[in-house]
Amino acid sequence: MNETTNNNDDMPRIFQNQMPNCNQLNENGGGRTPKRRHADERTPEADNQQSSDDEADARTQDTTKQRIKVQRGDTNVNIQDQNDVIQITDEVNNGQQKDDTQRNRRTTNTRTYTNTEWTNVNHARIRKEKKKSETINDKSNIYRSQPSDHSNDQQSGVYISNHALHYAVEQHLPSINIKCKPIIENQKQATDLIKDFFAKIEQNFKNLNKKYTKPLGFDYWYIDKNGDLQCYTKEIELFVFLCDGHNYPGKISNTEITPNPPKRLPPQRSIILKYIPYEIPIEDVKEEIIKYFKSVFKIEEMKGLANGKHRHIRVDLSNQDDYIQILKDGVVGVNGQLVEVAEFLAPPRILICSKCNTPGHLRKECKSNFDICRRCGKNKKEDTHTDCTIKCHHCDGQHEATSYNCPIISNFRRELINKLKSKPDLLPQNIQLFIPTEYRQRGETNNRMLTNNICNNQISNQKEVRDLLPNTNDFPILPSTSKGQPRNKWTSQSQPVNNNNDIWIEMNKSKQKLDEIKMKFEILETNLNNKFNDYKFKIGSIVSIISVQVEQQNEVLKTIFSALNGITSTAALLLDQCQKLVTKTLTNSNDQHERCSLETNLQQTQTQMQFLNEQSQLINNKYTQLTDNFERNKKLLKQGIELLSISSE
Repeated sequence: MNETTNNNDDMPRIFQNQMPNCNQLNENGGGRTPKRRHADERTPEADNQQSSDDEADARTQDTTKQRIKVQRGDTNVNIQDQNDVIQITDEVNNGQQKDDTQRNRRTTNTRTYTNTEWTNVNHARIRKEKKKSETINDKSNIYRSQPSDHSNDQQSGVYISNHALHYAVEQHLPSINIKCKPIIENQKQATDLIKDFFAKIEQNFKNLNKKYTKPLGFDYWYIDKNGDLQCYTKEIELFVFLCDGHNYPGKISNTEITPNPPKRLPPQRSIILKYIPYEIPIEDVKEEIIKYFKSVFKIEEMKGLANGKHRHIRVDLSNQDDYIQILKDGVVGVNGQLVEVAEFLAPPRILICSKCNTPGHLRKECKSNFDICRRCGKNKKEDTHTDCTIKCHHCDGQHEATSYNCPIISNFRRELINKLKSKPDLLPQNIQLFIPTEYRQRGETNNRMLTNNICNNQISNQKEVRDLLPNTNDFPILPSTSKGQPRNKWTSQSQPVNNNNDIWIEMNKSKQKLDEIKMKFEILETNLNNKFNDYKFKIGSIVSIISVQVEQQNEVLKTIFSALNGITSTAALLLDQCQKLVTKTLTNSNDQHERCSLETNLQQTQTQMQFLNEQSQLINNKYTQLTDNFERNKKLLKQGIELLSISSE
């Protein structure tokens, strides 16, 4: 303990003795980089001015207490020679090693000095250079974008952001706007309206899209600021169906529906009729196309592709079968001339700010102080801007600011296409984008469209590698009936000579059997349909005959009842006359025996008259009931005939 105490007491004095040598080394320029120091320490110049040993001892002891580190182990540890630390070697380390051997721990006693003036100067210089660099980059960027490390963008002066790149290749379907009157006020009301909407259109949609098996619904929707519905879907069939305003119900509950469908169908349902001469008017083209394809949605000439002799025409087809058929044919006849048909490929979309009409950023990122009119370049809020003078505020040209004729838009579009060429991985695997003629580079292969060749190459390479790999994932070995195949000693099955060929042979046999079963099923289905139609026709004939018979029976019974009513009325009239004669004879007769006989006859006549009246009333009641039954049966037969006719249709 005494030795340890003495060593610790000598350490401040040893440290103080080393300080003049260190300061002299720094003054001669042989020192290292500026030294670090603690926040509560003084600079070396201040320490040299202190002459009191007690104060130096106290400062050294405080620093020692703050930087004590206790570690396990008794191995020798060398204190590293760092650029910014002055170490106390030899004597201090020897004293520490002796102490560590006794206590199995090491106490590190060091003191660090730094030059704060040099550190502050370096930080200030770095901040100044960084600010100067940012200012230069901001001035060189014409679209107010952040500096980037894209060399091509810096050379051309046009910055293409990642947002603009992703927007260019996106192929999302536009929104479907449904105007409601009265307006939608809450989420529950909108949910109920959409449920009823799909319930009303479901049957018609299923009839037009018989192969569609998914449930109907939007991917997402919301209520806009006008109280109308903005709906989005990824399903082409539903989007095309809702593009036709006739497919909307006029009213749902107490809400009137006014559709505002998109004006065009997506590229997945569009084709191009190429190089149609101007001598053929577009009305003739419409007439010829509609003659063969009833699902034509829209036909229009394409802008920017017309020259002095020919132009392209875009045709939108709502029916997928018609779309596939016209592409499969490859040509259509217009006025006796064959016209080439090609698939419509959309060009890359340009992200244009709706506030300042500048490409490359969104409205929320725009730094313009007001909305700029794309026609005249002035503040939109200052006037109506319906008939303002057309003058581009980018280049002062006689066109709108968002027109492709503007050099700014055209240059941005060119750089965007070049950027997409350098980053084909941004394109989805199933998307191809059309490159306009003026932006194609001569000498390049496949310069008409943008595709993700990297993904395609990876897929083809994977297929090649898969073909070269051993058949570790082949189908299970099929049982073979051939006797000439060798046996596998590791299994009880025969080892096929060519496993893949056997699999294909078995698959072809199974396919042939399935085709035969399918053919038999189709024949049986046809026979059953024929029998069903025959029986239905016979039943309809029988029902018609029964209906005619019922009508005839009704007429006969009506005649019989009329005759009976005539007979009973005549008999009643005769009996009435007889009664009057008997009464008159009885009055004039004086013979008592004759009077008794006449009274008996008179009483019988009255009884017969009463009976005839009762029977006549009964006949009338029965006739009324029978007539009602005939009317009911007639209605039932009529309904049966109508049901048979509807089922036939």
